[in-house]
Amino acid sequence: MRNSERLCVAVILAGGFILTSTLTAQNQGRPNSAKMKALMEARRDTLKTRLEAFESKYKSGLTKADFVFASRKDFFKAELTLAPTKDERIAVLKKLVANAMENESLFTQRVNAGSPDYSQTDLLFATAERLEADIELLKAQDAEG
Repeated sequence: MRNSERLCVAVILAGGFILTSTLTAQNQGRPNSAKMKALMEARRDTLKTRLEAFESKYKSGLTKADFVFASRKDFFKAELTLAPTKDERIAVLKKLVANAMENESLFTQRVNAGSPDYSQTDLLFATAERLEADIELLKAQDAEG
């Protein structure tokens, strides 16, 4: 066998080894995928229950809107991890943007009204969160498939 043939065989064997190693690593991760999905669904369901509890408390005047917005954000992010298609991810990201915009609007109103519970720093935090949500939505809309 000539050197060039040996080199070709070595490259083919190395490529086969890399492919086999990659497939083996991917398959090793699969036994937990059903368990992981179940855990992600349980987390989403728990966050939904928490959101409903905060919404109820807020309507009764027992908690601040901040907790509702944060709970919604957590719930939507959990939904996002379970969204299998681009369209579904975009739909959830639109909900995140709407929630962040509503939160920012509330903070703007309260800061402008001079509420002692809300500062300019709180408003900047809300604005940064809204910008992050906008960016993630644009990334998803630009993404392939």
